[in-house]
Amino acid sequence: MDPSNEMVVTYSYLGVDNAENVLAMFDYTAAPVKPYYPANGGLLQADAELEFYYASGAKATLGHATRTPINCPNSSARWTPASGDIDANNSAGWLVTLSTVGYSNLQFSAWQGSSNNGPRDFKIAYRLGTAGAFTEIDSIPQFSITAAADTIAQSFNGVSLPQEIDNQPIVQLKVYISSTASRGTGTFDPAGGNTSMNNVVLTGAPITQQPETFTVSFDANGGIGSMVSLSGIPSGTLYTVPTGNGILFRANHAFAGWSQTSDGTSGILGATINITANVTLYAQWTRYALVIGPGPIIVPGW
Repeated sequence: MDPSNEMVVTYSYLGVDNAENVLAMFDYTAAPVKPYYPANGGLLQADAELEFYYASGAKATLGHATRTPINCPNSSARWTPASGDIDANNSAGWLVTLSTVGYSNLQFSAWQGSSNNGPRDFKIAYRLGTAGAFTEIDSIPQFSITAAADTIAQSFNGVSLPQEIDNQPIVQLKVYISSTASRGTGTFDPAGGNTSMNNVVLTGAPITQQPETFTVSFDANGGIGSMVSLSGIPSGTLYTVPTGNGILFRANHAFAGWSQTSDGTSGILGATINITANVTLYAQWTRYALVIGPGPIIVPGW
């Protein structure tokens, strides 16, 4: 797809103002029970999914008839590891999978909520691909849910994501539970609490492909004098070949033009050349005619 033809979309009601491009969006108004939700908007929505995984690695079944979509309902499954630290790799969390090919300057926004006994604190991590360890994004502060029970509010608002996930075939973002605190008081209770996420938006800017550039160099090819090489010429440029007259000199010779071979077998170039690679132009020389009159004439060096 030609980025110049892509529509710039603004979703201010999601807290994303002046978005350069929405890559994937999850803003369900109704959320039937299912194991994951595909993106329902965005330029790359066909490759994007939203899921929830427990600390054990098991996938949650999302959705609830009376809870705010998209909801991870009450469950006895663990939200934090049976042992070890609560971190990006051990804790439960929301998982967004998408492609970022062709885009950079990625930003993330979301709304979240929990019940009284649901988890309060969340952070964001990422990984490239669908396997291996997650890396916590230290530049994004932890978010703590304070909204009323079973409602959602802005949690992350256009936070910048690391450059490492730009232009990647598969990226996974994990919004993981980062403490044992509940939205209400005390420690959360997986069997008696729930947590929700919706209005998830990922934006990015199209990557502008810079044209390949080349250098034109000049070789006096037996003459004296020099001409400065020209670099940074974009591929496909119709370059005007300069003259060497008055700049390059060779005894008893006249400057005849340029060739792409030192012996001139490729011919004398015309006024322009199409630049598709680095090129060296070789000066070509024509010897002056020697006119000999009556009597013996000796011309040294001719």
